[in-house]
Amino acid sequence: MRRSWSRGTRIALGWGFAAIITRLLRNNLIEVYGRPFMLVARAKGCSGWVLLWRHAMRNAIASTVTIVGLQVGYLLAGAVAIEVIFGRPGLGSFLVARIQEKDVPSIQGVVLLVAVTYLVVNLLVDIAHALLDPRIRQSWAR
Repeated sequence: MRRSWSRGTRIALGWGFAAIITRLLRNNLIEVYGRPFMLVARAKGCSGWVLLWRHAMRNAIASTVTIVGLQVGYLLAGAVAIEVIFGRPGLGSFLVARIQEKDVPSIQGVVLLVAVTYLVVNLLVDIAHALLDPRIRQSWAR
């Protein structure tokens, strides 16, 4: 019977990443709130939620999405350590077991799978970045 990840292992894996992403998004929002277009939106009478979601978040989220994509690599590496430390079954503990047994084809397969996953995530981040930032779409059209 396969055990699922407990709440403690998920918290141990995601806590540091959540702090980094939250701090980055907060700094980006503070910067965006100081821009002139936010003053104009406030002067037009937009509510706080409209200011946040329609104006500020759309401008602050692009760089945050890029960092989230880069953090996926650290998340994959951290999963290996967390699975070994907490004794959870998964790709990371499988990889460590194959390394100890010197099973080269299995190691190559796991490394290839992780590399392809990282590439696909970064491709999705680039597409999301283009959807969020109209300047990038315009540069693609040239």
